[in-house]
Amino acid sequence: MRTDRITSARKHSYSDILAARKASDQPKTDDAISLAACEIALRLVCKALVAPNRSGTTAGGVSRYRPPFPIVALAESERTANQLAASWEVQPYMIDGMGDHMEVFEEAEKLLSRWGLQVKGETLVIVEETGQVLKEQPLS
Repeated sequence: MRTDRITSARKHSYSDILAARKASDQPKTDDAISLAACEIALRLVCKALVAPNRSGTTAGGVSRYRPPFPIVALAESERTANQLAASWEVQPYMIDGMGDHMEVFEEAEKLLSRWGLQVKGETLVIVEETGQVLKEQPLS
């Protein structure tokens, strides 16, 4: 059965796979953000996507869409990094603290450059959790 899925996946482009996944998913805010991050990174021909994580939900959510590029997960805790290591294409990297958005961006840029996943002038896509719970509720 697994071989059938792998063979089937090779016959389709990643865009086709994303479109099918989008059609079958129940829309939720976190899923929509993860899907959009994958689509943006794919469209901009990024070599990797960066997901700073406090809890692991961001990188895990992006991983669910099986992107054809690595997901570099910046993690503050060893526990989160270890959990993320088991996710599809997630490469966890421990950092001392998240800091502000510019610090995260600069840390990600240095790391991707060191790993050979980005060169100066290339686009970098970062999808970051806000630390706030987003409520999904229709307006009345």
